[in-house]
Amino acid sequence: MNIVSKTATILLPLAVLAFVGVSAAAETRSTKVSYADLNLATPSGVAILEKRIVHAAKQVCGSADIFDRLDVMDMEHCRTKAIGDAVPRVALAVAEARLRQASAETGNGLASSR
Repeated sequence: MNIVSKTATILLPLAVLAFVGVSAAAETRSTKVSYADLNLATPSGVAILEKRIVHAAKQVCGSADIFDRLDVMDMEHCRTKAIGDAVPRVALAVAEARLRQASAETGNGLASSR
């Protein structure tokens, strides 16, 4: 996760694996999901970030030919993995936001900006 001044993003690394054929080469794509405009100390801010992550996973993993079972399975695997990989990053960002908010409310000086 890159947090640089006022820009906050979660990087979703997505490994798109080719399960069909002999090729073991994997294509890795990623996208940044920004949450700089969200208050992750609130449930609504977290819900919006989760929607953004699902949307990003759908965009990066693409769509599948519904008549090709392996293609659908690959797409679903990609989306599931991408979202799953983002969960710990989201949890960390939420914990940091809640700590900053609690620190600001108590005035103990831990609410420093990154």
